[in-house]
Amino acid sequence: MIRDSNVELNKNIDLVHLGANGEKITVFFNKKNYELLGWKVEDQFRNEIYFSLKIQMMNTEIDNKIFKIPSNN
Repeated sequence: MIRDSNVELNKNIDLVHLGANGEKITVFFNKKNYELLGWKVEDQFRNEIYFSLKIQMMNTEIDNKIFKIPSNN
């Protein structure tokens, strides 16, 4: 996907990928530190969905219980 994408330098670094059915995925990175900011998905009908991230801590230990999926028992 990255090799087939176009890079646009705007306020951020935008990595733009066009799919075979006309869908468009844009991934946003911070221009100064290259952190992932989020992404936007646009389908063939021009519906847009935005996802944004706010990274509060980097390179820290995370308790495995945070991602534990409860069993149905």
